[in-house]
Amino acid sequence: MFVRQTPHFFSNNLKSTAPPFKNLAAGSGYTVTGAFERFMDLSVEKGALVFPIMGSMDYEAEARVLLNWNKKGEYWYTARTEEEGETSIMGRLLTLIPLIQNAELKSRIEKVLTE
Repeated sequence: MFVRQTPHFFSNNLKSTAPPFKNLAAGSGYTVTGAFERFMDLSVEKGALVFPIMGSMDYEAEARVLLNWNKKGEYWYTARTEEEGETSIMGRLLTLIPLIQNAELKSRIEKVLTE
């Protein structure tokens, strides 16, 4: 039977001299879960983590279509049904900006809206 052994130098390098996270969390008055939640909250607050909006790909596809229509000289479109009337492409692009995650696409929309 073959038994794989970890080389001695590797196993020694894995040993950490830092105290375990559990001890650090307890020392700060947090539970492990509470410390992790606080870390995540601060990471999101500082912009280090970004969570995509559900369905943002759909909004981005819609924005690309609307940009293409605008480029072809279209300014209005029927949103869902004729009873709802026509919707301004520029107005819809404006409402899509906060829903777009793709920075390049957002920049293209802002450029079209400010020209």
